[in-house]
Amino acid sequence: MEKLAYRIPDVAAALSISESKVKRLIRSKRLGHIKDDGTTMITRRQVEAYLREKELEQGWKES
Repeated sequence: MEKLAYRIPDVAAALSISESKVKRLIRSKRLGHIKDDGTTMITRRQVEAYLREKELEQGWKES
C-alpha cells in the first residue's frame, strides 16, 4: 500500500530540499500539513498542491 501521508524528512527527501526548508514552508503556510498528537504529517495531495503552485508562479500552464 502506498503511503497516504509523510513526515518532514520524507518530504524533504522527495523534494530534494532540507528539512528546515520544509518546516519554513509549513510555518509560512505555503505547504499544507496536518497534526496528530504532535506528529506533523504532509499528505501527497498537499505536496502536489505546493508543486502546482510553484509551477504556476514560474509561468507553467495547467493542462
